[in-house]
Amino acid sequence: MRETTTPEGKEQALAWIRRQLSWERTLADLRADRDERPEESRQAA
Repeated sequence: MRETTTPEGKEQALAWIRRQLSWERTLADLRADRDERPEESRQAA
């Protein structure tokens, strides 16, 4: 990761963290969907 002492660096770091968190939330949602409907996910996989 880049230098985070500058305001731009802090913004980039926060944006990166936000992307990571939203990505993990998306994966968690997908995993929950798959757990609820195992027969559909097997066909899609």
